[in-house]
Amino acid sequence: MTKKATVLFWCVVLFFSGVISTESCKLQKQDDPLNVILITLDTQRADYISAVNSTKALTPNIDSLAGKGIIFENCYSPIPITGPAHASLFYSLLPHELNLYNNGQVFNNEKNLMSIAQIFKKKGYQTAGFVSLGVLNAKFRLADGYDSFVDNQPENRWYLHAEEVNERVFPWLDKNRENRFFIWIHYSDPHDPYAPPSLPPDLRISFNGQPYTELCLQKEERLSMRFRLRKGDNTIECVVLNPYPDSQDEFRMSLNDIKYSATKNVRIKYEGLNVVHKDERLSLLIKDRGRIKIENPGNTEEFRMEASGRIYLLAQEKVQAYREEVEYMDFQIGRLIKKLEQRKLLDKSLVVIVGDHGEGLGNHRTLLGDPHFGHIHYLYTEYLKIPLILYNPYWKENGSIRTDLTTILDVTPTILAAMGWEKMPFHKGFDLQKTRGERNPVIFGETYRPESTRDRFSGLQYPWHLIFTPGRDRYELYNVLDDPDEQTNLYAQKKENAVIIDLEKTVKTHTLEILSKKKDIELDPKSLEMLRSLGYIK
Repeated sequence: MTKKATVLFWCVVLFFSGVISTESCKLQKQDDPLNVILITLDTQRADYISAVNSTKALTPNIDSLAGKGIIFENCYSPIPITGPAHASLFYSLLPHELNLYNNGQVFNNEKNLMSIAQIFKKKGYQTAGFVSLGVLNAKFRLADGYDSFVDNQPENRWYLHAEEVNERVFPWLDKNRENRFFIWIHYSDPHDPYAPPSLPPDLRISFNGQPYTELCLQKEERLSMRFRLRKGDNTIECVVLNPYPDSQDEFRMSLNDIKYSATKNVRIKYEGLNVVHKDERLSLLIKDRGRIKIENPGNTEEFRMEASGRIYLLAQEKVQAYREEVEYMDFQIGRLIKKLEQRKLLDKSLVVIVGDHGEGLGNHRTLLGDPHFGHIHYLYTEYLKIPLILYNPYWKENGSIRTDLTTILDVTPTILAAMGWEKMPFHKGFDLQKTRGERNPVIFGETYRPESTRDRFSGLQYPWHLIFTPGRDRYELYNVLDDPDEQTNLYAQKKENAVIIDLEKTVKTHTLEILSKKKDIELDPKSLEMLRSLGYIK
C-alpha cells in the first residue's frame, strides 16, 4: 500500500469511527432516564392555542414548545368535568370505569389501580404535584403517589393564578434538578371566573362621602366593611366603575348574601338599588350606582357588612376575558419553559401539555335560550376537544402535526412507552408513537348529575357526533366535518342511515350499561360550598 493510500485508509477509518462513536453517544443519551413534566390546562379549548388556530388567542410560548414537539389536533376528553377528566388521564380509563362522576366526589379506587404518579414513584422517581383548583385537592384522592403535593388555596378563593402556581413549582425544580423526577403542574386560569390578575377594580365603595374600598367583582373579591356609625344618617355608596354601554338598560352588578351586624337599633333604606329577598338571603342589584342609607338614632355604634359580589358581563366581554386568561397563562408557561432551559432540564425531559376539557363560549344555548358559558352540562365538541402537545427531545416526529383521533386516555400509556416501560393491563389508551387509527372507532363522552343538569352521553365516529340525553330520550346528530360548530341537528334526516343506526345502538347500549351500575353521589357540605363558589352548582 502506498503512503498516500495508507493515509487515505486511516482517514476513512477515523471518519467512520467518529460517526459510529457519535451515533453510539446518541443512543446512549437516549437510554438516559427522562424526567417527565406533565402540564394540564384546565378548561382550555383546543382552538384557543394559536399553533392550532391563530385567530382566537395568541399563545407564543405554548406554540414554541409545540413547534419542537408534536401537536395532536384531534384530541378529546371523555368528560367536561375537572376531577373525573384528570382521573381518566392518570388511570387511562373512562370516568364510569373508575366510578368517578363529579367534582367533590372522593375517588375510592376500589380496585387498587396504580396511577401514573404511583408508577413513577415505584420506579424510584421523585414525584410532585401542584394544583391550582380546589376540586383537585388531596382529600379527593387523586394525589396518591406524590412525595410532595401542594394544593392549598387562599382563604377567599378556591383557585390560584398561574403566577402563584409557578412560585411554588420553581423552588421544587431548583431543589430536584439533579434528581430523576415526575412533576404534574396544573394551571386553571381559563376556568370561570374569567379574571386575569391584571384586571382593575370594577366597584367603588364610599362611606359617608369618604372612599372606603375598591373591589374587582369579576375576580369574585368579597366585600368586608367594618366602621363606626355616627348618630343620625349614614350612607354607603356603591359606584360601578365600568357600567354597561348606554344601550344596555340592565343591572350590571349584584351584592349577594349580604349580612349586617348591629341592626337592632338602626334603620336601613335603599336608594337606586333593586332589593331581592330569596330563601332568607338578601341581594342588591346595581345598574351604575346606589346607596344604602343607615339611620342610627343612638350613640356611635360599630357596624359591619359582609357580601359576595357578581358582575354581569356581556357575551363578547366573556369571550374577551377568556382569551385574556389564556394569554396570561401562556405568559406564565413561558416563564416555566425559560426556567427549565436555565436549569438545563428541558432537553432531558418529556414535556406533555394537555387540556382536561374545553369550554362553552356562547355557541350553544341553554333551555332558557341564553348563550351558555362554562362546561359540565353539554357534550358538544367545544366542551370535549382539548389541546395535546408532546415534546420528547429524542423523537424523530418532532415538529409535526398529527390529525388522527386521540383521547386523554392515551397520555399515560404514551408517557410510559417513552420511558421504555409497559403500560398497565387495565389501561384503555394507546401509545401514540406506535398507534394510528387502531382504536375503537367510537370515542365516548359522558357527563353526570348532580353537577350537570342531566346525564348525557355521546359517541364520536368521525365525522358523525351523536349526543344522547336519556332523561329526555333526545338524540342530536352533527357532522363535525361540515358543521364544526354543531349548529344543525341532522338526527331526524339521518336516523335511518345504516351507519347512524349502528352508532345509535352503540351509544344507547353504552349508556344503559353505565346507568345500570352508577352509584348515587354524596357530597360533603364543604365540597358543596366550593362547587357553588366555582360555579359548578347553582
